[in-house]
Amino acid sequence: MFKLLDLLYYLFKLVSEKPVISFFSTLLFIVIYNILFVEKDFIIVTNTDYSKKSISRFNNEYNDIWGDGVTFIINNSNENLIFESINYTSFNKMLDYEEDRNQKTIIPPIKNKIYVLQEKCNYILITPPKNIRSKSNSIEKYWLYRE
Repeated sequence: MFKLLDLLYYLFKLVSEKPVISFFSTLLFIVIYNILFVEKDFIIVTNTDYSKKSISRFNNEYNDIWGDGVTFIINNSNENLIFESINYTSFNKMLDYEEDRNQKTIIPPIKNKIYVLQEKCNYILITPPKNIRSKSNSIEKYWLYRE
């Protein structure tokens, strides 16, 4: 515990005395964090269920697609999957489902084909809640479901 307090004291002292060094140290920390610790979702959907795992940058199986997206989906079921955006308003209620408001991506059932999506999937094969609590005026979440 004391070593942690000493480290925090040293960092505070460094920031107050040398702001340029602290700026570049913060940038370096952000780069290292994004390289080492960021994980992305890999979802495999079957006829009856799904499995979700987090993959890191150093997972050799997925090195070639790592930088392409945020969520990776394999549809090994017999039905199309729909990846749809859900908009919550400032009243913390979901907007009505309207074709022109929600973005939809259809994921056809092709065995072991990896689909790369640019958004994080918040609800997988379950109905999203009608209301959520948030401090912001509007939120966009994403839902994966069977057609």
